[in-house]
Amino acid sequence: MTGQIAHLLRYPVKGLAGQQLSQIQLEENQRLAGDRLYAACRTPDATEEEAGWRPKTAFWQTYNSPALAALDCRFSADGSQLYLPAPGTGKKPAGDRQLDMASPAGRQELADFLSNFLADFLAPKNTGENIGEQPAIQIMRCTEGGFTDVKQAFVSIASLASVDQLCRAAGVAADYRRFRMNIWLEGVPAFAELGWIGRRLRLGQAELDIAEPVGRCAATHANPQTGQSDCDLVRLSRQLFGHSQLGIYARVSKPGRVQPGDYAELI
Repeated sequence: MTGQIAHLLRYPVKGLAGQQLSQIQLEENQRLAGDRLYAACRTPDATEEEAGWRPKTAFWQTYNSPALAALDCRFSADGSQLYLPAPGTGKKPAGDRQLDMASPAGRQELADFLSNFLADFLAPKNTGENIGEQPAIQIMRCTEGGFTDVKQAFVSIASLASVDQLCRAAGVAADYRRFRMNIWLEGVPAFAELGWIGRRLRLGQAELDIAEPVGRCAATHANPQTGQSDCDLVRLSRQLFGHSQLGIYARVSKPGRVQPGDYAELI
């Protein structure tokens, strides 16, 4: 099997937009650098600004706040600077506001922004969340790599063909952004990656051991264009394929640089 890297992404703030990367160094037994380094905690603790890994239920993100999927924000090349749209609109104004994620002041400004954003865009009738008028939010920094959905230090990989097949069946646009993976491959048949468990994959200069499939959740229901939940891809996947998996988790076994265009090959 041979494919190519089509997209390489990290998500500096869990639940917010992904950052397209031109290249990155994968390190042995490490997550992708800077991925999910920050997250919007749902139970603020003024005495704690940094924490080790926590489960996704601790945070505001697209599975419980689908409007975040359409929030128009971007990051600087190193992921430390966040550019936010105008408050309450979700749209990018002529001049973005720049927040320094490495500073307490920048993180507090993001917390205030998201609190207003969620109050404006999310309602219990749409989300099932009883968030009240102004949800309390604290931006936390992870001390153990990143607030990824699983505790293990994995990199996530999937085939674009898998997205295309599932989304076509659902009658929605095949938008890979729904699935929030680190590495997207082209030239790989739909769901072929689920058969790689236990194999080793060479990506560019790096090698990764395929560990387990990625189980999908309601985050995939959020349309990245509208911020609305417009389909139930989890249920449809179970009906069509007997499972709700798309993509795989892999552990870096040999460090190396990867970039879009690099070949992906089972070895």
